[in-house]
Amino acid sequence: MEIRNKVWEELKFSDVSVRTVLWYTDRQRRWARWYKFVIALIASIGAFGFILNKIIPFISSLIIALTSLLKSFFPQFIQSEQELAELDSVGDYYEECKNILEQLWYKREKEQISEGQLADQIFSLIDRGIGKKTKMNRLLRHIPAKIKEKISNESDTYLNEVYYNIYPEKIKKENAK
Repeated sequence: MEIRNKVWEELKFSDVSVRTVLWYTDRQRRWARWYKFVIALIASIGAFGFILNKIIPFISSLIIALTSLLKSFFPQFIQSEQELAELDSVGDYYEECKNILEQLWYKREKEQISEGQLADQIFSLIDRGIGKKTKMNRLLRHIPAKIKEKISNESDTYLNEVYYNIYPEKIKKENAK
């Protein structure tokens, strides 16, 4: 096995995982904010709606009750903050892995560590992360294919720019020739 390939594979996975967790938690928290805003708005309409009609408070209470029931029956629509915090911790772990892997890559490039030392550190890092992928898969409910592709492309661009000095403008110029 070429240890540089293993480092690259783990680095790519860590970067994609961090980007995926950030995108997903941001989206879920946005939905939760909108949900709370809509509930507050409907409650306000119900509280002051009696001025116009006696049935408005009843209708707004009914809407709030139905949306609350739907939220409890279908928790995947609005994920709990506890689950998002767990997902944040998984993202933090992969961010830490990414930083460690980048340091190891640099040390190997400068020949400050041997292939064997690099392999030992990589595999101990992988052992430390056992169960993180499972936890992430359990907490990520749905990522559209288009978003997965976008995240993967962003990661490729980042890694190519940082490690190989390959920039999109440079590639476009070479392809135009």
